[in-house]
Amino acid sequence: MRFEPHEDVHKKFDWATLPVSEDFYSAIYQVKEIPADTSLYKVWAWDKPEKLGGKESYIGDLVMDG
Repeated sequence: MRFEPHEDVHKKFDWATLPVSEDFYSAIYQVKEIPADTSLYKVWAWDKPEKLGGKESYIGDLVMDG
């Protein structure tokens, strides 16, 4: 599986003003600011390994529940 950041997340914030830190509390602040029903990631999966001729397909979005 591959998780690709969804464009919805980038549209919700002014990234220049958000705190950017490895600090746990800064990370929690950022997550709390994401509105419910925001798509966070596009999710892709392979039907079999690429080396064996597998194909990658979009299977859905990972969405913030609340």
